[in-house]
Amino acid sequence: MSEEQIESAPRGIERRKVLKAAAWSAPVVALAVSAPAAVASASQALITSTGTATATPTNPVAGETATVTWTNTGLLITNISGSPWSTGALTAELTVVRNFTITQVRIAGSVVTATGGSYTSADGTVWTVISLGDALTLVASAVTIDPTNGSSQSVMLPVIELTGTYTGTTANSGQVTLSAYANDVSGGSIVGARFGAAS
Repeated sequence: MSEEQIESAPRGIERRKVLKAAAWSAPVVALAVSAPAAVASASQALITSTGTATATPTNPVAGETATVTWTNTGLLITNISGSPWSTGALTAELTVVRNFTITQVRIAGSVVTATGGSYTSADGTVWTVISLGDALTLVASAVTIDPTNGSSQSVMLPVIELTGTYTGTTANSGQVTLSAYANDVSGGSIVGARFGAAS
């Protein structure tokens, strides 16, 4: 065999053709991964404010001192299911809507004179005052909701007392409201106290 014949002879199968053939002939393995059953999250749950607000006296006259007390107050979370999840930060706002000038705030029995103080509710939730005045705002860290504890659960506030002067002149014209909500839960609602006598 001459040198010329060696160069013109076929060199066998090229490496690229082997790789191409292997790619097309390799068996395809499809993996089916089952998705977990609907994992519950805060998006399924609903939140409402609950509790009782009472004014003492119930019918103060203009210029008289009254105290509005919030007891058994908190956030009720319903439609809980699936795996444990977080509420996100919690907020409670008590707002004077009309005809009441706050002169003193007490939380869990302590007089509040500045922001930054922390107060613990009966269920162990720690709330911190971030604003004080005609709107009292408290915040708490996220709470983990565990469906094994029930399909509805509450996060409680400490007892809150707002003392002030009633300035209305018509019946039930004093009004203070509570709005409570969580960052990662739908809903939120307002409960309130109306009080006062006609002058």
